[in-house]
Amino acid sequence: MAARDALVIEHAEWARGIAAAVARRLPTWFRAEDLVGPAEIGLIQAAERYDPAKNDNFRAYARRRVFGECIASIRRREYRQRAYLELKDTHADPRPGPDAVAQVAIGGSRVSERIAELPAAHAHVLRKHYWDGLTLAAIAERMKVSQAQACRLHREGLEMLRSRCRDLAGLAA
Repeated sequence: MAARDALVIEHAEWARGIAAAVARRLPTWFRAEDLVGPAEIGLIQAAERYDPAKNDNFRAYARRRVFGECIASIRRREYRQRAYLELKDTHADPRPGPDAVAQVAIGGSRVSERIAELPAAHAHVLRKHYWDGLTLAAIAERMKVSQAQACRLHREGLEMLRSRCRDLAGLAA
């Protein structure tokens, strides 16, 4: 027990450094402090299983376990968050309120007006893709153009539509 405790105390700062290195690779909402506990647990587990007769370098032996505990903690946290969000979604009222319905209807009609202002080919691609649900490959086939051309029309149409709909941004708020 004393040998294990000595290894843990000696290498605790090193394990925190691994936790910080893992956290730097993650999105900003993950903090190194979130991973220090799992890193220390991995360090303790490695110290318990370490046999100096078989291995001469404790850090080389412990690195995989400390890193693995950090990754396992991230996965457990992600699954808990997903489960919480799914549970939260099941209790929400799926029907939008009257204000939301009105905003969508107004916004939809205004977006339709703005699409009508676009060049015919761009408007056609956007309508077929977003209103009729056709893929860009199917649209290209119907228009008798290449898929690359349909993709270009789609991209350019969206860019033009975005610039024309900037005044509608306040509507969604």
